Amino acid sequence: MKPGARSRGALRWTLAVAVGATALLGVALAAWVARAHGTWGDPSPASIGPGARAQVFWVDPIPLLGGMWSGPADGSGPARKIHQNALSPDGLAIDAAHRHIYFTNMSLLDPHDASVQRGELLDGRLQRVVDIVPEGWGLRTPKQIKLDLVRRHVYFADREGRRIYRAPMDGCRERADLEVLVDFTSLPETAHQFVGVEIDAERQEFYWSDRLTNTIWRAPSTLREPVTPANLSQHATRIVSYPIGMVTDLALDARRRLLYWADRGEGNELIGATLPAGFIARIALEAPNASVEHLVSDVRKDPVGLALSADGQTLFYGHTEDGRVFSLSLRPGAQPRQLHRSLMGAGIEVVGSLP
Repeated sequence: MKPGARSRGALRWTLAVAVGATALLGVALAAWVARAHGTWGDPSPASIGPGARAQVFWVDPIPLLGGMWSGPADGSGPARKIHQNALSPDGLAIDAAHRHIYFTNMSLLDPHDASVQRGELLDGRLQRVVDIVPEGWGLRTPKQIKLDLVRRHVYFADREGRRIYRAPMDGCRERADLEVLVDFTSLPETAHQFVGVEIDAERQEFYWSDRLTNTIWRAPSTLREPVTPANLSQHATRIVSYPIGMVTDLALDARRRLLYWADRGEGNELIGATLPAGFIARIALEAPNASVEHLVSDVRKDPVGLALSADGQTLFYGHTEDGRVFSLSLRPGAQPRQLHRSLMGAGIEVVGSLP
């Protein structure tokens, strides 16, 4: 037995017991939240196949009781939980053509035992879950995840790991399959932490956010070496930088060249009305000296998760603190509209066409 394997086994056994003991509590809490906020009912099974109505999918990251939810993207019906996940899931991305949902799991007990997985949406539930990057490969807290459907790659950010990774959509067969695109492990995790990631498959570029420096960066996805602190100015372009906040998830409108992001606010883990509030913002990538445009301001419930509809006309985002999910029409004068609610909120994605 390898050193530490016995203690890891004990920790896993403890976790298994805890999961079993809290399963009924999780069901009860989910039912209470759903009933209390109008999302309880007899929802139609989630679907991402051809002709399916537009659906919004989001992650509930609460440890032990979390999982994945889905509901109508227009809020016209109740949501349902499609996957139970005790390992603190966070980001998700969807390959609608194959009915596959990719998601990240942050490490719960072992600080280097996080993972990336894929499931298939069958009969309204996420089934046939397989590893894309298995536990034990050194991931720490993988966050937002995106898909390059052209080259069949998965991109994701590892927060405390201080890396941006790329892996095959069919999964890693050997460690060489897990590519490091950005590597800041030479600096302490108190200086840099990566959360958001986005890709532009046509331009072969990727973006990432650093929540501790409040910056968003862009680099070519064709680089032959990782971006590091030493070569950052050579390989990457800084898109956004400001002094106070916590930049998290990203969304790109590649056709209109607009980059959207969520900001949690103060720049630390504290949540409350006494701290500077979060916001949803965007910037025009091609406009000279473009300024940051705030689309939603004074968000005091920790905004994270961000997705853009296929037509680029509607944003979706969530609140970590209270699990509410919102849509925001990007037409002038529009206000956020609450769609659904779970216990907590994190990664979000939308599939299908909106009316």
